[in-house]
Amino acid sequence: MTETNTFDPSKFTPDATTADASKFLQIPGDYIVAFTKYTGRQANVNGKEFLKLSGVVIDGEPKAQVVGKLFTQRAYITKESYGRIGAMCAAMGYADAFDLSDDDAVREAFLRRPFKAKFKTETRDGNVYAGISFFEHRLTTEERDAMNEWVASADLSMEGDAPPPPADEDVPF
Repeated sequence: MTETNTFDPSKFTPDATTADASKFLQIPGDYIVAFTKYTGRQANVNGKEFLKLSGVVIDGEPKAQVVGKLFTQRAYITKESYGRIGAMCAAMGYADAFDLSDDDAVREAFLRRPFKAKFKTETRDGNVYAGISFFEHRLTTEERDAMNEWVASADLSMEGDAPPPPADEDVPF
């Protein structure tokens, strides 16, 4: 008896089960997230420098499809991009000046600080990529609670790149 291996392509599209199966965020929306890894300064093909950050979705809807999903974000470090970096810091509640060329300072500023962001998706070469399009500063009580819960329970060994979370009195929300 020959075993069949039936494949239904409609079940494996970005808006079907692959969004569930992928470890990366593939659904646009507003999410509570935190950066958990800083890979360092890099440059695109045009030589434009950026900080490469990776993070995780802490809260959002639909929970089963987005919570725990990973994403990567480039933070360009040009004078034209400073407003976006400032908006990111404000969303995280980080207000101290820091040196963008100092890896430890970048880690301190960006890692393990939950924030709310609007994500958009883009499909290139058949792959779905999610990226932050807007940093949200208004939060509901439930969103603040989700952030506080995540900070309190965050696995400090995750990605092996983050400093300890801030002390309770330093939590930015």
